[in-house]
Amino acid sequence: MAFSILPDLERNRIRHCSIDEGRLVEDTVFEERGYGAMSKKWDNISSFIGVFSANGELLGVVRAIVNDAKTLPALNEVPLHNGQAHEVGMSMEYASIAVLSEHQSCYGFGLTLLLYSAGFVFSILAKCEHIYMVMEPRRAKAMNRTAGLDFVPIGPTVNYMGGEVSAHYTSTISVIGSLMLRNEPFATFILDQLRRASAECYYEFINQLRHLESYCPQKESKLIAVNQKL
Repeated sequence: MAFSILPDLERNRIRHCSIDEGRLVEDTVFEERGYGAMSKKWDNISSFIGVFSANGELLGVVRAIVNDAKTLPALNEVPLHNGQAHEVGMSMEYASIAVLSEHQSCYGFGLTLLLYSAGFVFSILAKCEHIYMVMEPRRAKAMNRTAGLDFVPIGPTVNYMGGEVSAHYTSTISVIGSLMLRNEPFATFILDQLRRASAECYYEFINQLRHLESYCPQKESKLIAVNQKL
């Protein structure tokens, strides 16, 4: 799978930003798309991670919320399929991913993928196994088709905040396991970001990957070798 845009964006900085910075981008993008704004009651448990250009301009943000699955905002506001239960333990919700339109047209899909990768790294550092996101089903299918990101729908499609969306689920292990098979450059990029953030978490996560049915020692050795050179 062609995946050449991320290396061109690696010089951009990925770091936490303030609630005010994050909300400004989020509110602007949501208003452009006709969505409702997220309630400010969730701000105190939200972490905004931004992608900044080389000159410090904020290009886009991801709002990540880490909590027990039963208390995540969207999962309390959109229905799940009958019999579908929340996973037990600490989980992360991609509460929003927002890229300003002028930067989306400039950087394209790669900028959105940087924000997804930042969220995955954040979830691993926060010791979360489970990841949720409320999004349009067509967006989930597009992410699967074009990037190898596999989010499983766990609820019916409903109108929420101005869009036709449904709850989706994945796990940190299944994401990287799938990417190792379908989009190795992206898997390598995410693992490199994790290694740079915490070598301890990086090697703990590599050990967890060994329990996957799709585990391939040769591919793991290649990923580790690449990351050790970066």
